Amino acid sequence: MDTDFGETLSWRYLQYTREHPVTDWNTSTAILYASKDNLTDRVTVDEFARRFGCGLTIMEDGEHWFHTQEQLVVLRNWEEEQLQSNKAGGTIEITHGTAADIDSWMKLVRRMRDLFPGLETEPALSEHRKTVLEFMDASGAVCAKDGEQVVGALLFSPSENVLCYLAVDDRYQRRHIAQDMIRYMLPLTNPKKEITVTTYRENDPNGTAARAFYQHLGFEPGALTEEFGSPVQVFILKR
Repeated sequence: MDTDFGETLSWRYLQYTREHPVTDWNTSTAILYASKDNLTDRVTVDEFARRFGCGLTIMEDGEHWFHTQEQLVVLRNWEEEQLQSNKAGGTIEITHGTAADIDSWMKLVRRMRDLFPGLETEPALSEHRKTVLEFMDASGAVCAKDGEQVVGALLFSPSENVLCYLAVDDRYQRRHIAQDMIRYMLPLTNPKKEITVTTYRENDPNGTAARAFYQHLGFEPGALTEEFGSPVQVFILKR
């Protein structure tokens, strides 16, 4: 099949992709998408990135075939960013958290506790440690590890599809660790149920980054509520 944008397409391949849609994607993926792509519409690429936790960069007014000088500059810069990101985070492993990780896990919790209402006191931290161990026993803990050090932590309920806790060491941020942990979590949840998480409300500066992050992944703002006496908002990821 000849096209008007410089590529010849295989009809057999097109038929195959229609008959075998992607249902699972376990590779950490970053996507550079051109807004004027002739083959894949924006809704489709947004849905794919949301469903499988992929990084997504949009080049406005770009084409499916990157060929102009401006497009090639954008492509090269994007590729360099991905290479630098991969080098920076090359030693990070995303895996299930187990009881063997609990001491390192709690060091991270202590470091980041100012961002989480309800973890201000030693008794609260002691109780949280017990909760983490319960999640680990129920296969509801995911961690990012640099060697033996836990640098990212995620707790979720596999049965309720609730993301309960997510933190990344501030020294390791901007490496897509939080996104990679959520991507690891998604296949472990019920695909027929939406996923919920709570974070700070819109007018709270503590929630600016978290709200932007969840919305980037496709979460939508939901009900206003409270947790540990603090006003929060539910965010919903529809499946």
